[in-house]
Amino acid sequence: MPDKIVKLLMERELRERVVRGAREAHEHAVGLYRLAQDDPEVDFAEIVATWEQAWWNQGYQNVEVFWLRGVLEKGVMEKLGKPHRVTLSELLEGFIQLCGIDPDDSSEVDFDVIYAAFVHRVSNHGLENRQSDPFPISRLPKSADYEVRRKWYIRGAVGMLSHLRPETGMPAPEEPDEDGHEPLWCRSSVSLRMVGTGYPATDRGSSVYGLEPGPALYAAVNGPMTPSALAAVRAELEVVVPSVLRSAAFLETKRAEDGAPPRYPHPRQLPHTTEDLVRRRGPLLRSCLDAYYTDATKRDSMDRRIRNAVHLLVEADAQASDAVALSLSVAAIEALLGRGSGEIKEKLAADVAVLLEPDLDLRDRAEDYVRKLYKDRSETLHGSRIEGEPQVRAQARHLAAAVLEQLIFRGDFMRRSGCGREKPSKLLDELRKSKYRSGQAGPAPETNARLLWGGR
Repeated sequence: MPDKIVKLLMERELRERVVRGAREAHEHAVGLYRLAQDDPEVDFAEIVATWEQAWWNQGYQNVEVFWLRGVLEKGVMEKLGKPHRVTLSELLEGFIQLCGIDPDDSSEVDFDVIYAAFVHRVSNHGLENRQSDPFPISRLPKSADYEVRRKWYIRGAVGMLSHLRPETGMPAPEEPDEDGHEPLWCRSSVSLRMVGTGYPATDRGSSVYGLEPGPALYAAVNGPMTPSALAAVRAELEVVVPSVLRSAAFLETKRAEDGAPPRYPHPRQLPHTTEDLVRRRGPLLRSCLDAYYTDATKRDSMDRRIRNAVHLLVEADAQASDAVALSLSVAAIEALLGRGSGEIKEKLAADVAVLLEPDLDLRDRAEDYVRKLYKDRSETLHGSRIEGEPQVRAQARHLAAAVLEQLIFRGDFMRRSGCGREKPSKLLDELRKSKYRSGQAGPAPETNARLLWGGR
């Protein structure tokens, strides 16, 4: 069965428009080339002195700017699900390159044949099944170091990846194990798979996050993709997956032994998780990645709100500035629960408290906590320094992860129950009505974010 990309390229209307435009562009370039050859004094003679110059400087530019880019973008790229398995530039340049036949070598150019060759090239060479180099997605706890080392010593040296400098001779991650595990995530024929454990370089290595010594979990992207598309998807997931796993790690955080609020790891390090945690939090990972690659809609919807929140949290995790990261995390909460204008702080505090705190006796305390967090966010944006800024940044990130998880769980539950997709206005009305009603506001389990205001 033909790939979806090939099916779109083979649609009659699209093919006819592309072939007609290519023919006109070729005739235009030939005319300029002949004119320059006959009259070297014309203004543009220097830029079309050779056929290659005539085609690439005139035909290609005219084709790309005026028609082909728009035709392929609307007819192919906009109809494909994200992540894209081919880039618009690859389609453009691949086709235009085939069309640049020297008029001195051929009296007639059959653009229908050229288009068929172009589709064949995309199908048989561009969309080969490819797998990216592995990249680290989380740091394993230091307690796992011994077991990981023992595992690798037993397996022996199986070779190493050129972009890693393994510590103390430990091999880099191998090909995915045939352990029967499903992919961590799959969408539009693109899969994210767990590769294994390895020891990356102690500097930034291949990760956008700082790397500390010790074993890390690795994943890889694979699917029928062009090389450029694979590189683009890998670069995105190298940032997005650790951000989602950071949310998962926050949601597993426990109260400190002395009863104080949770202590958080450095915000610019890879999150600390275990392979079991990654598997258990699979629904959260899949929902967030799906949301990240969902196109924004014009109408307000929970899917749109979740998408915006995921993007904001990815940006928050990438920030070196604690103040900016704090602001983005609070903005993510607003994206999920915001309602209109006026008294935003009060509305947000009430909605978060109802959503996350089932104990009516502690709900006022939860509201006070959110108000204080919102105030801290405003002060940092205006340039003021607040006490314990890195810790407040982490707490805001923890709270955002909890709100996000609750709404994802709620949406999945309602869809499984046959209730369809909930409108934001209906959710917010329910939260408002439940303000003085004890108990969980939705079907999601209680969250550990209650520790932030001293909940049980």
